[in-house]
Amino acid sequence: MTTHTVRAFGAAYVLSVLAPMSISCAPAKRGAAPNANSAKARTILSASPLAPPGSTSASAAASAPPVPTVQKSLLPQRDARFDADWQWIRTRFPQAKAYRDAQHDSWLPRLLDWAPVDGAITVFDRSCRAVQVRRTDEVLHGYIHRSFTLEVDTLVESMDEILLGASLAVYDGSVDTYERNAEGIWEQASSGGGGGGTTIGFALSKVTADAAWYDDVSVTLSTECAEEVQEESVCRNGSRRTCARCEGWGLFPTSSDSSFGGAWVPARRKVMNRSPSDCGAPCPAIERPADVKRAAEILRGHAFFMATESAPHPFVFRTENACKAYRKVHRFSRDELDVWRANDPIQSVEP
Repeated sequence: MTTHTVRAFGAAYVLSVLAPMSISCAPAKRGAAPNANSAKARTILSASPLAPPGSTSASAAASAPPVPTVQKSLLPQRDARFDADWQWIRTRFPQAKAYRDAQHDSWLPRLLDWAPVDGAITVFDRSCRAVQVRRTDEVLHGYIHRSFTLEVDTLVESMDEILLGASLAVYDGSVDTYERNAEGIWEQASSGGGGGGTTIGFALSKVTADAAWYDDVSVTLSTECAEEVQEESVCRNGSRRTCARCEGWGLFPTSSDSSFGGAWVPARRKVMNRSPSDCGAPCPAIERPADVKRAAEILRGHAFFMATESAPHPFVFRTENACKAYRKVHRFSRDELDVWRANDPIQSVEP
């Protein structure tokens, strides 16, 4: 058995070669023997960088992480005038209670506060698989499905990226290659690849000390006729015509999310006007009442969140214990468990 040391972005790895083209990857640890376990005598894919000084292991982070407390500076500043206007809209239009103001009711600060600024934590998917993420700007960023393949004199590392923020997205196809230097140590030679991103679920909808949900869709709201009356009249010349009027107004959501859509169709009823009508003039235009115009002006330029499920499951867990406890009392389908995957089990790939 021979070993190889890989250096890239401050991370160190020990590769233990078991047989020709048969490798296993494990983090290099001071005073520890290289990991020589493999599932099959092929190219084994799995690696994790050395933790930075002062950091904790994944198991330690999962066992007793501190409960996050949202910093007041991260919380959106309330707009008292809009709050009052929005309260009036909720009174005028009862269906408004199904929407939350996206600017002032964001869960993002609570999610970000799971991790210290520029710090890293370990989070878990629905199957309680672990992945380390680091807080950067307004997301928790990490790498998943990380793997190494040895191809003669070239070491190829591939990985996907995951971003946990206002939405949950996975970007695939990042590939780095390494070549040996004069001392026989692998050094990064090139970096490239990177495919399109896939959004998992919808918008961040709820965050607790232990879990995060992604079941809200971002929408804008408009005022539309909700109860339309179609009145048919008999004209003096014996012909008939139908004119429409609105007897009730409501809120209609529109989203730019391609996976969410809908068409506004008001409730309609027909009535018959038995009195002869002068059909020489056009049908009266539907006029918006003053309060409907006021609501439309208040809603212009604002985004809102709307729930997509009545009882959704978390997409991310902050601790392994929280994940396992939730799994004990809730059942998931296979598709629900694999809605996104953290670090896969070690897999073998032909060189």
